[in-house]
Amino acid sequence: MSKFIKMFYVNCKLESPKQIINWWESKRIAFNIFNTLSLIIGLLLVYLSIPSLINFFLFPFIISYGIVINIIYILGWITLVIVREAWKERDITIIASMLFIIFFVFSIFSTLSICVIYLLLNIP
Repeated sequence: MSKFIKMFYVNCKLESPKQIINWWESKRIAFNIFNTLSLIIGLLLVYLSIPSLINFFLFPFIISYGIVINIIYILGWITLVIVREAWKERDITIIASMLFIIFFVFSIFSTLSICVIYLLLNIP
């Protein structure tokens, strides 16, 4: 099994908020790498379509988006801690994996979508 696929599996117990946060945060670097790659692909599509749309003034928006996506990332473990508290007697490893996959796919999709929307709004 590849490291990419293993990233989505829970390989430890998630019985306390600290364990949940540690598991979720252990995936942040991979999350940021894949979001950065999707942003680069999206901006490359924009550049190949209309090169003049990529300029220095876009840089603050890119940095802001990176900050916002990481703030949203925190909502993942907050949600999982709430689920853990609501279902104390149940094993939440499947829920944790599914929630992480949903956050991961949503973030990649939203990153690419923002680039496509930016391109479509600026087509003459």
